[in-house]
Amino acid sequence: MLADFLDPALLDQPDWLLQPLDRREVPLFMDSGAAAPERGAPLRIDSDAALVFTGRPADVAGPWSRDLDRCCLVCDTPRRFGEMTDILAADGRKTTVLPADARIHDRDAALGWLGAGFFTSRADAATADFLELLHWCRLAETHNGDLADFALLRPRPAGVLPLHDLYLDCLRDLPRTDLLGVEAGTLDANPWAGELAARATAASIVCGWVEYLPTGSGDPGVFWGDRENRRTGWIFNDSVAIHWRLHRLGLDPRRLHRRLADGRSVHLSIIGAGDFLRDDLQAQMSQDLAPYGGIDGFVLRDTRPALLRLAGNGYDPDARISLPEAGAALLGYLSRLRDQGADLSFLTGGRGPLADFIGAVSRGELAAGLTEDVVFHDPETLWRTLGGIDAPGERRLLVPVLESLESFPAPDGDDDAAWRAADRARLRELETRRRACALEVNALAVLGSPEVDIIDPRWYRRFPLVDSDGNPLFPLPPAEALRLAAG
Repeated sequence: MLADFLDPALLDQPDWLLQPLDRREVPLFMDSGAAAPERGAPLRIDSDAALVFTGRPADVAGPWSRDLDRCCLVCDTPRRFGEMTDILAADGRKTTVLPADARIHDRDAALGWLGAGFFTSRADAATADFLELLHWCRLAETHNGDLADFALLRPRPAGVLPLHDLYLDCLRDLPRTDLLGVEAGTLDANPWAGELAARATAASIVCGWVEYLPTGSGDPGVFWGDRENRRTGWIFNDSVAIHWRLHRLGLDPRRLHRRLADGRSVHLSIIGAGDFLRDDLQAQMSQDLAPYGGIDGFVLRDTRPALLRLAGNGYDPDARISLPEAGAALLGYLSRLRDQGADLSFLTGGRGPLADFIGAVSRGELAAGLTEDVVFHDPETLWRTLGGIDAPGERRLLVPVLESLESFPAPDGDDDAAWRAADRARLRELETRRRACALEVNALAVLGSPEVDIIDPRWYRRFPLVDSDGNPLFPLPPAEALRLAAG
């Protein structure tokens, strides 16, 4: 079937002819899968190191990056990438999108599938013909060597295009080159690796993901192009989600930003939600971004973040509690929300017997009828780039355990000195965890859910909310509580 669509002269060639990656078109085919944010007039931020709370990332990042020689855009999920399409389309600047999982397919092995009857072992004859045609189209279309990137940039639910689903399954058998840790002089083994590096070097805009950030000893220039003698701007969107992911991996953001700043680069952090413990959040972000110099903060108040709720009858993960009692309370809460007609997502995780209980519920081994319409998310998957495709979206998100609030260690001894030392350590640890909690909760708020229910009660017990004068916000008269809840 492939011969029906190609020039016969091409089929007579000893090798298949492909245009090098660095000469292909700008990939302006992103689809965030979500409604475009409300547009307005461009917002000019005159700062070489800025922290901006806004729901209009393109309106901020576009003018900010216009005079830069290079722009390195780092996104935490594909949905965030779609928000920045206007930047990519501006002035026809050459753009490169790095593969999402830091691997590219082996070009020669991929070409070997053409005319070799590979797909006949995976499908009937008619479907195999279409698979081979799709494979050739992907070989000719890809700009970064990842034949599966259409599933990331144009996501569709499984089953909508069965041919695409089958093709993605076939690609699991195609050898790939791991780009992480690759040095510039070792790219010749896979021709596409060298071509991608050349394309990134020449590009004005390089778009990548958290996985590519140089948190180890590798050379960031391999991924982000040569930045020498070029004024480069780093844009993080959403910066809170990115920094929370770094925190979860046990990485030091300050060390990362010292490498990125290199004395010449500038930085823009875009944050879609930051109302929870904002002072602590800004303090943590300013500390992490210190290598760029003084950080300017801008709160534009042009977005409504997810509504944070304290779930009633929540259990303390550190407490010694009856598992049946805690499980019954959790299932009761789910039942009440379902009776109200809510579409629910549930973030699993935690530790110990209660975590095992939640896992059994998520697998349908317990309360299957109650949870059949609930979408469960594994934190290890959700906080990865590819996992972000299946983010909660418009569903109400339930969070049973906040990872940032683990139990405090006991003192090393029983004497007075040991307890005093432990108390001092707890004070320092409390400040650290308060900031980590600000990162985590605000990162949860930008996953796309309109409402986030925190079942873990430690967030309000340890960090009581106060007004600008330091007075507790709660308890409040009913009318005032309603006003605050409504924003």
